[in-house]
Amino acid sequence: MKKAKNESLFSKLAEMRHAGQTSFHVPGNKFGRGLSCFLTAENLSLEALDYTEIHGTDNLHAPEGVILEAQRDAARIFGARETQFLVGGTTVGILGAVLGTVPRGAKIILPRDAHRSVLSAVLMGGLKPVYLLPEIDTATGIALGVSADMVKGALRSHSDAAAVLITYPNYEGVACDLKSIIEIAHSHNTPVIVDEAHGAHFGLSGDLPETALSLGADIAVQSTHKTLTSLTQSSMLHYGTDRGLGLKHRISSYLAMLQSSSPSYPLMVSLELAASYYEAEGSKDMAQLLGLIEKFASKAKLLGYRFMHESMALPAGFAVDRTRLVISAADLGIDGYQLYQALEEAGVVGEFATPLYVVLIPSLVSNASDFNTLMASLEKIAQSTVSAVTIADSGLLRVPVLRITALPERAVSAEAALWSEQEWIPVAEAKGRIAGDFLIPYPPGIPLLAPGEIVSEEVLRIVQSDLGIQHKVNGLSDGCFSVLKMQTTSKKVK
Repeated sequence: MKKAKNESLFSKLAEMRHAGQTSFHVPGNKFGRGLSCFLTAENLSLEALDYTEIHGTDNLHAPEGVILEAQRDAARIFGARETQFLVGGTTVGILGAVLGTVPRGAKIILPRDAHRSVLSAVLMGGLKPVYLLPEIDTATGIALGVSADMVKGALRSHSDAAAVLITYPNYEGVACDLKSIIEIAHSHNTPVIVDEAHGAHFGLSGDLPETALSLGADIAVQSTHKTLTSLTQSSMLHYGTDRGLGLKHRISSYLAMLQSSSPSYPLMVSLELAASYYEAEGSKDMAQLLGLIEKFASKAKLLGYRFMHESMALPAGFAVDRTRLVISAADLGIDGYQLYQALEEAGVVGEFATPLYVVLIPSLVSNASDFNTLMASLEKIAQSTVSAVTIADSGLLRVPVLRITALPERAVSAEAALWSEQEWIPVAEAKGRIAGDFLIPYPPGIPLLAPGEIVSEEVLRIVQSDLGIQHKVNGLSDGCFSVLKMQTTSKKVK
């Protein structure tokens, strides 16, 4: 049976593009702006470059020609010892890096609010996670990340840990004291893997946090597509030290297993072009972007909008990404979901929202017209509010805590949970039951629960109350969640 036109993916995306929406979300190429200059010069489109492994095109999994040279150029541009292109996103880079660094069954030290790819690697490798709970900024509810002291304590207690993994920066643009963490880990001869998915642009300005590679990371995985200009799903894995480079043979083997044996040439070409753009125009365009942001922020604050980074109390050594716009309209009596929806109705699409704020992500190719459209939309929204209130005056606009503050108890291993008999029950009835799957608010893709962990009252509160019904939670289906058929158990896995 033929689909109606409005049922197809193609027609939906075409409809959205014809609507002329202004992008303040990933990817950073903003519908091809960062790629079109290269393609237009050759009178080509990316689909015209959709090749496979034939004579002259090289092979991603055994590069010795043009792909190898493109990767070498990228390593030089980003300050790496060596670089590998990824066509499975930073997810596959994290999987390969963790599985190729940490022996099966060994320990890895990591933040509990790591991306799901990290917890997936823990599951796939049968690893023993040593979780660190990030501190939460009380004024904003934003996670700050882990501290150097946390890592130092974990390494003292778990000197046999095979690696430390750090998220830098987090989704809201907070960058922890990575320099101190790396120094501590290296003093224990422990390699450091950095999930730098949201920091590929850091090297373009001294007004941004330092890059993971410049701070001594052994391995850094970057989503070139998020904040630079390559196509979605294209990323880079950088080796920053001799220690990291010594792991390349195993990591490469896992990458070959986890990625397609027919990698996308348009994705790889977009990585090469993104690196070229970064080198040729990146610093200039970043300076322009930061100037646009400064002018925009000053005007928006006069209307009553609050920029959440300015309300945060950052520990020493921490920094924020000035290009990550975390904006609240709480003082206008508008919650984050309402603000996101109002912007979307005005044709401005952000990255995501919480009950308190929206996250907007401009990039190197965002221009004055984009910010003018955003400003006009915010002015209209502010004018439509009846009266200004403060967070303290409104019970609705409280500061939510959307990260767990206590580590979930584990009843069985994640692998054992996935292979156990399961049943779907209403999530409201799941307290004390054993999770059969991940429970992940998306975005940002940070698991509240992993398979085998016991569903806590805190997790239920976050899912049922703090997040709000507007937030997508992967793992839920019609309000139900998969749990193990056995009842609660007092036996815990160490």
